[in-house]
Amino acid sequence: MRYLQSMLTPLKQHTALFLFAVLMTTLVIPVCGNILADFVDPFLSFLLPMFGCYLAAALAYALSKVRLAWLVWVLVVIICGGEMLCIFCYHSFYSVHVVELLLETNPKESTEFLSSISAQASTWWSLLITFATLFFSILLAKVTERIPNWKHVPACLIGLLILWSGIRQISSYTKLVKCFGADSTMLISEERNMPHFNTPMVRLLYGYAYNRVSTKELSKLAESCKGAQVESCTFKSPLIIMIMGESYNKYHSPLYNPSYLPTTPRLSALEKDSLLVPFYDVVSPSNLTSTVMRHVFSMWDSQCQDDWSEYSLFPVLFRKAGYQVAFLTNQFALKTNNLWNAVGGTIFNSPELSDIQFDVRNKEQYEYDMQMLKELPSTEFFDKPTLLIVHLYGQHVEYDKRYPSEEAPFKAEDERTPFGGQRGREMAAHYDNATAYNDKVVDAIFNLFKDRDAIGIYLSDHGEEVFDWRDKFERTSGKEMTTEIARYQYEVPFMFYLSPSYRQHHPDVDESIRAAQHIPYITERLPHTLLQLAGIKCKEYDETKDILSPRYNRHAKRIIRHDVDYDELMKSK
Repeated sequence: MRYLQSMLTPLKQHTALFLFAVLMTTLVIPVCGNILADFVDPFLSFLLPMFGCYLAAALAYALSKVRLAWLVWVLVVIICGGEMLCIFCYHSFYSVHVVELLLETNPKESTEFLSSISAQASTWWSLLITFATLFFSILLAKVTERIPNWKHVPACLIGLLILWSGIRQISSYTKLVKCFGADSTMLISEERNMPHFNTPMVRLLYGYAYNRVSTKELSKLAESCKGAQVESCTFKSPLIIMIMGESYNKYHSPLYNPSYLPTTPRLSALEKDSLLVPFYDVVSPSNLTSTVMRHVFSMWDSQCQDDWSEYSLFPVLFRKAGYQVAFLTNQFALKTNNLWNAVGGTIFNSPELSDIQFDVRNKEQYEYDMQMLKELPSTEFFDKPTLLIVHLYGQHVEYDKRYPSEEAPFKAEDERTPFGGQRGREMAAHYDNATAYNDKVVDAIFNLFKDRDAIGIYLSDHGEEVFDWRDKFERTSGKEMTTEIARYQYEVPFMFYLSPSYRQHHPDVDESIRAAQHIPYITERLPHTLLQLAGIKCKEYDETKDILSPRYNRHAKRIIRHDVDYDELMKSK
């Protein structure tokens, strides 16, 4: 008991600080709603932080001897209150993206940010909750001081809970320390290597560790790209168009679900004319855009044993082979008005990597994808061998903002989903309208090059749930992985477009594409197929990963979310 009393001395001196830290950490759960649901256990969210909160009180107690305990108070209030502000203003707890924004923000941007949010009601709500909790904690601490003999049974219980919390957190703290010494963001992004995100401090420190690793990794990636070599190029396909959509649920398209609403009339017409060839068994390695981009744009994939930063990005190989590379993106534009997009597009918006990969790219972001097409280079640009990459905003949430209001063929009463009630049907209608608008945009891009010797590929970064099998939309990122989650969040549309001229001049490619429609595929292997279509020969090309090659390995594992064998999972359904 004496040892326990001694351990609890910091709490006796700084009870209010301990209570404030525990309450603010716990309050994040109901305030954050389902944002944190995949990262923390609601029950443990109250118990696990106790040791971390005790450490704050212990530090304040130690610094009180030199009259600096107030520094700990200020730090704890800023960290807890800052996360509450992030939740209210940006619907995000402390994350990798939030920390990167904090690290990259200069004093001028900080002043502008504070000015912009000062008039928002969400800012004042976050401040109200923070200071109300602080006042309540101080008041509660005063009350406990008046409780006779409080230091016996309650103190013993609190001490045991703190010890239990510390023991439970050992593995989490160990993982956090390892994250600071890691060399790969992919490695520390794997769930088995991530700490418990049960406290704001752990979330903040993990975000900082991730960004330290990312900075080193991007520098290494740039060196790998500079050292990449191309042996030869035949320019077999003089114009290759790669269109990447966003959050596309293929079961909301008649191309993959014939009985569904007519959301893709234009692409369906191209298929009828034998100009479009859908592939039916394709998955994405992740349901997070930034992760997908690293997989799809790198010659690295999950079968490789070494680090992804040791491999080239395929646009670099195209440029070294003699192709022009144009990149249009409505998410990761250089002057994006969305801070999360600016951070997520690291491999594109790093000045060094951008210069290495692209000859032309857009600087602005547009409200609707069709508006971005005005940034396409002039007709003469495409007279030389060209790789055109177009990254759309597609069907990204919020669905009703992805299409002009006058282009809304579907209404809630057209929807058949039994989940989510009226709200579910309305959101499904917005999603299907966004899908129909995406159909128009993709068709418009292909149509621009219908008279050229051009081949196009359309794929989505990942899928999306839209009240398909439960009362839920968007995506999840927690431990759970079911066949339904894999089907709707990881299966993606993937299709080839062949212009009439291309079909005429490349009957062998046409035949290979149609023969591969039902072969299992994962989009991280796409660079190998692109290199083959261009006739680029280099050591990083692997025939066994090229779906149009007779040596393609159709039995290779398709790993999704770092650790799930998609085909084995689907066998269990």
